[in-house]
Amino acid sequence: MSDFAQLVQMLTALTQPDTNTIRQAEAALKPVLKNPAAMMTLWQVIADISQPIAVRHVGAIILRKRLTPHYSSFDPATKLEWQKNVLNTLATEQQRPVRSGLVGVAASLAAVEQTATEPFLQFLTAAANETQNTAARELCFLLLLEMTDTIGLHWKEHIPSLLQFFTHVLNNPQEQTVVH
Repeated sequence: MSDFAQLVQMLTALTQPDTNTIRQAEAALKPVLKNPAAMMTLWQVIADISQPIAVRHVGAIILRKRLTPHYSSFDPATKLEWQKNVLNTLATEQQRPVRSGLVGVAASLAAVEQTATEPFLQFLTAAANETQNTAARELCFLLLLEMTDTIGLHWKEHIPSLLQFFTHVLNNPQEQTVVH
């Protein structure tokens, strides 16, 4: 059985209503997730839209917690690739639970970076300027909400432009579905 198939099997077990099954899956996952290479396999499961939504969502939650310790060992090109992959998938993900999990992954990457990287700034700017797409703007708000601590600590130079964005959206009557 491939690493991908094994990981899918373990994640599926985590979604079962049986405590013993969940405990066994957690025990099996623990050593697997210590390997940095497993992060890419986990990412492949999350990005595979043929997988059940619950499996992808649980995968995103686990990735959020497990990617950060491995992230510092990645070279700059790999880090940039991770950021782009997460943000691109986040922008196109159709399933709300998976999107919610990916917001957490993106926020944890932003926190580890401790500076506003170009992919994050481009993503936020593009989402904020989607005047006809309230889902994109909602996603921008969710990501900013999840990144509140990061913005306050590491993105201070970008606070004026973020405040301008918030002012625009909060005063726009067409944005009531996003704001409320």
